[in-house]
This record gives sequence, structure tokens and C-alpha cells, in this order.
Amino acid sequence: MLFPEDYIDFLKWFKEQTEFYWSQLEENEWILNAKWQPLSVSEILEIEKKYKIQFSYEHKEFLKILHCIDKMEPRMLYNEEKGEYLADRPFFYNWQKDEKEIREMLNSPYNNIDVGIQYGGWVKSWGEKPSTIDEIESVLKEKYKSSPQLLPIFGHRFVVSLPNENYSPVLSIYTDVIYYGENIKHYLLHEIGYYIKKLFDYGYDEEDHCFYGNPKPELLAYKLSMIEKCKKLNIPFWSDWIH
Repeated sequence: MLFPEDYIDFLKWFKEQTEFYWSQLEENEWILNAKWQPLSVSEILEIEKKYKIQFSYEHKEFLKILHCIDKMEPRMLYNEEKGEYLADRPFFYNWQKDEKEIREMLNSPYNNIDVGIQYGGWVKSWGEKPSTIDEIESVLKEKYKSSPQLLPIFGHRFVVSLPNENYSPVLSIYTDVIYYGENIKHYLLHEIGYYIKKLFDYGYDEEDHCFYGNPKPELLAYKLSMIEKCKKLNIPFWSDWIH
């Protein structure tokens, strides 16, 4: 088997494989020797209380084994005052240290949908779009009440909090809404599986003068099966925005 089927075994394997790869990198790589920083059960409970949230089973296990790494990622950012500039940003969010970023991201999904509606977006099943901004906001707020909590994990990726379920879909929400993982295992392989070289077959491209990796058949089959499962997901409110 290319990777463990059991979720807990997979998380432990993923931790081992990624940390080994990061330990083998060149000195100039920002992620050299990075280590995951897991949380204890008591720390998770404190975080839930602090943010008034509830992690799902899958998310809790992810936090207990992985959570975040001990390095920040240098990223090129932009704003009107500075133009382009380099800044350190969280790789996976650290729920103990990244309070400013996490609080911003907790509000981000609603705000992105609100902006999308202002630019013409609407869900047909909600009925005819109201003619005034106040009426639109009223409908949006009412519909949003049915949505499960979305908890940031990485960038603009969010774990759907389904405390009574054994799986946790991951959504990407920015200018649109995309399924990014049927569960956290699928998500991790999708987002940063490229750090585990044994998952890919590599070939040299003579034209581009570099190596490219193609997913091994087992990984590809797993991803395709998860994509089919994503098509059947019905997440209150959010599935309405996925085409």
C-alpha cells in the first residue's frame, strides 16, 4: 500500500514522511528541518473555548498529530501603499500564535460571499434576488445561519466543522468556492502531497530541462475516487455556491 488507509496511521505516516523530506533540503530552502507542532487535548479544548468553535473528530486528530510547523513561510504580498513586499506568513495556521490571522479568516468566508453578491452573484434556489442592498443582506444572513462553522487550516482553505460526522470536508473560498478535499486525508495529499516523493513517478523533460512528477496509479485512483465523493457532498449553504 502506497500510504496508510487508517486515518490516524496516515497522519503519523504523513508527519514522518514530510519531516524526513524537509530534513534533506538545501540550506537556502525556507522549510529546511521544519517540524510539526502538535497540540494536546487540553490545548485543543482551550482553543475551542477561546474562539467559541468546535473542531470535528478529524480536525482534532489532525491537531493532535500535525497542527502546524515551526516555521513561517516567506510570501510575496501586495498592497496599494507598499506595492509588492516580502513577508512571513503562516504555513498551516498556528491556533496558539496566529490569532490575528485566524480571526480575520473566521470572518473571511461570509465576507467573500457578501462581496460576490455585490458583484452579481446569487443562488437561484434562494428565489428572486431582492432589489435593495438591505434586503439582500437580510436574506444572506438568514441563509448563513444554516451553515456549519468553517475553520481555517491553510491560506484560504477551511475545514467544515461537522462535529457529529467522522469526516471533515475542506473548502477553498476566495473569489469562488471549491471542494479541496472530501476529508482531511484527501486534502493533505492534495495540498502538500508533493513533499512526499514516493507518491510520484518522475521523468526528465528534455524541452523544459527539469523533472516532472506524475501521481502513482494508487494515488491517482484515490484522488479520483475522492473527487466523485465530493460531487455527492451536501454542505448546508456552501454547496449552493459550488458549481
